[in-house]
Amino acid sequence: MAAARPPRTIFDIEGQLQFVTFSCYRKFQFLGRDRCKQIVLAHLDRWGWQERVGVVGYVVMPDHVHALLRPAEPGCLSPFMQLWKRESSRHIHAFLRLGDGAAPFGARVRDDAGRVHCWNKRYYPFNVYSMKKAIQKLEYMHNNPVRQGLVEDPCAWAWSSARYWQQGIRPPVRMCGIEGSLPWDRSAKRAQA
Repeated sequence: MAAARPPRTIFDIEGQLQFVTFSCYRKFQFLGRDRCKQIVLAHLDRWGWQERVGVVGYVVMPDHVHALLRPAEPGCLSPFMQLWKRESSRHIHAFLRLGDGAAPFGARVRDDAGRVHCWNKRYYPFNVYSMKKAIQKLEYMHNNPVRQGLVEDPCAWAWSSARYWQQGIRPPVRMCGIEGSLPWDRSAKRAQA
């Protein structure tokens, strides 16, 4: 029997890029409907701004989400992720009527204790230490819909930041750069002046 791998250590460092992934419960395609994707992006924008987590890139797929994030302060990634997942889950539950036996997913969204789930419990962060790795993660995210056969061009997928990075088209989420100051840095400087 193979030995279990030790858990990875994640360093939640101020300004350090984090590539995060989380999936729908049991890989159900809850995000197959545009309204559910809109909910995920609205909460990414709202909670990212409120919790001071900059959004560098994202893609919302039918059964999972990737995002490249820049927390403004150490230790704020986990609380942000909890808010983003909890609040988007609450609204997706209401829209899809999850747990309702007559709804499309019926009782299959319930765990053994009878609780209804939208997301798998965990999210998976990955520290991004270099510009090369950041670009690699953006390209991976943006090409995800192409690899899944959903579109032929990354910019054709409305639910990613590809058009922002490749064509300069403003997305529904406030974005920040891979490097440089975060929006909150500028706000703090104006308040001090």
